[in-house]
Amino acid sequence: MLLRRIFGLWLLILLTAIINGALGDLFTVRWLGLYGTHVYKTVVVVIVVFVLAGLYARRTRTSRWLQDVIECGLIWVLLTVCFELIFNNYVLKDSWRDLLSNYYDLGKGRLWSLVLLSELLAPFLMTWRLKRKI
Repeated sequence: MLLRRIFGLWLLILLTAIINGALGDLFTVRWLGLYGTHVYKTVVVVIVVFVLAGLYARRTRTSRWLQDVIECGLIWVLLTVCFELIFNNYVLKDSWRDLLSNYYDLGKGRLWSLVLLSELLAPFLMTWRLKRKI
């Protein structure tokens, strides 16, 4: 049951990222430019990750909550990286070198790794925040 919930929420993250990416490229690039649109799309996905992690936190009421949220974060990151690398390499035909240098290089202003960091930490942070209120 827990894995279904983790996977289902990740599918919502994926769907949001795809729709957000398409809409951002179609509509916001005109006003924000390429890099501004990149920042905007990253911020939107990070916010959605935290919202969905909050939903996950409300449903995680087991005594082993710490293990559950660590597993959730790791699974979300693993699914995202696998999807990106496989989709971009085999469907979009990007090279492995381009994928690693274009998507994950903060030094070049590529912010996608912040999405991965939010996927890793958001389940813990939102659950910890909720547990403090209880």
